[in-house]
Amino acid sequence: MRISLSVVLLPSNLGWILSGNRSRITANVAAVNFLHLEYPGPLPETEIKQFWNLETIGITAHQEREWKSKDSNFVRDFHDSFRTEGVRRVVSLPKKENATLPTNQQNAEKRFRSLATKLKRNANLLHVYYTLMRDYVQRGQVEVVDT
Repeated sequence: MRISLSVVLLPSNLGWILSGNRSRITANVAAVNFLHLEYPGPLPETEIKQFWNLETIGITAHQEREWKSKDSNFVRDFHDSFRTEGVRRVVSLPKKENATLPTNQQNAEKRFRSLATKLKRNANLLHVYYTLMRDYVQRGQVEVVDT
């Protein structure tokens, strides 16, 4: 028995096939996968390629469809915001135009009342919380606003 020490890519009509053994472990069990497709008449090559592309989640070397304006704007924004900082790659988060955010005031007030109750019951926790909040304000990480 010969042990393959690396993997190789082999071309086939349906795409590239990865073959080989990286782990140097051999097994006595062989697995065989078989695909049987019944189609009335001869199956056109385009149908086989389309099926194979669907099976490989449609990843192809070249994109055959035209992009919608939304997609091309997204890619343009990605390229415009991409930059390298040392060894890091940085890109801006995508922004949704004309987004209307729902109000969360009731939830925020309910959580605040719950937190206030919890802090009243535990003086040590109240001191730690107050110290951290004051530090956030001093560092400019948060700001005090009017009610």
